[in-house]
Parts: sequence; structure tokens; C-alpha cells
Amino acid sequence: MRECSKVQEVLITSGMDSLMPQGPFRDYFEWLEASHSVMSSEQFAFLIVLLWNIWNRRNRWIHSGQLIPARLVAEYAQLVHGDYQQVAENIVDSIPCAREKKWMKPGDN
Repeated sequence: MRECSKVQEVLITSGMDSLMPQGPFRDYFEWLEASHSVMSSEQFAFLIVLLWNIWNRRNRWIHSGQLIPARLVAEYAQLVHGDYQQVAENIVDSIPCAREKKWMKPGDN
């Protein structure tokens, strides 16, 4: 996937290309695991959003003949990632701390 010139332009535009681990990799999952190990959680989450947007770009190009500019793909991925971060923070803030409640062995009945 990374060798595709259309993918490369999005990765470069988004600034993610310099963070990518270099291969060779046996498969896509090994590449993702290597990416996860060298990136922060926030960077890896952005990579996943970016890959999803690259896939959508490809589908639109194949099915509609419309190639969305790399800059717009990267910008939209930033927006979606920002929304994801806000939702994730709100979820974490709304969950009671696990330390407040402790498991207790049920009584013998």
C-alpha cells in the first residue's frame, strides 16, 4: 500500500510518512504492529483515521472517477481525529475510577 504514489502523497502531506517504520514486512498486520510500536497512541490513532480516509478516497476514485486532493484527505483526517479525541476524553472523564469500587468475594449463602 505504501508504494502506491497516491497513498504516498497523502502520507507526505499529512506528515505521517516520516513516522512510518521501514520494511520489509511480511504483511499489512506486521506493518501496523511495527507502526504501533514506534508511534505514540495519538499518532497511531491518527494513522488509523488517515488510512480509513485513504481507503475512502480510493473508493471514490474507483467508483466515481473523482480523485480527492491529498491535502483535503489529510485535513479531513485531522478533523475526524480531533472529534475522536474529544469523544474519547469525554468517555474517560465520565467513567468512574476503577479504584473507587473494589471487587469483594460474595458471601457464603
